Amino acid sequence: MKLLLIAMLFLVGCGHTTEIIYIDKPVLVPVVCEDFGRIDPVRALPVKFVNATDVNGFQVLGLRGDMYSNLAIVIRDSLRYIGEQKNAIDYYKGCIQSHNSTPLKKEGQP
Repeated sequence: MKLLLIAMLFLVGCGHTTEIIYIDKPVLVPVVCEDFGRIDPVRALPVKFVNATDVNGFQVLGLRGDMYSNLAIVIRDSLRYIGEQKNAIDYYKGCIQSHNSTPLKKEGQP
């Protein structure tokens, strides 16, 4: 009985045929973008905070005048660096998007 059941399961599966589907392979074309250029790094100037105590014992952190100007230069330079990085990212994103908008050729096509 078990042998008959197993044989029926195999025979039922043999009647099924599969359809062969051929898929065209696209030709992979590497993305070619011109170099954006080197972005100058941030100049790291020393910034030292000073701990000050008033007559009532209240403590504050402060900056001397030269350290305050160093902090302003570092912040301005950091903002410049972030802006240039954003421009580089936008440039390469646009380059890749224009590359992806061109239709792909299939194998065997000129």
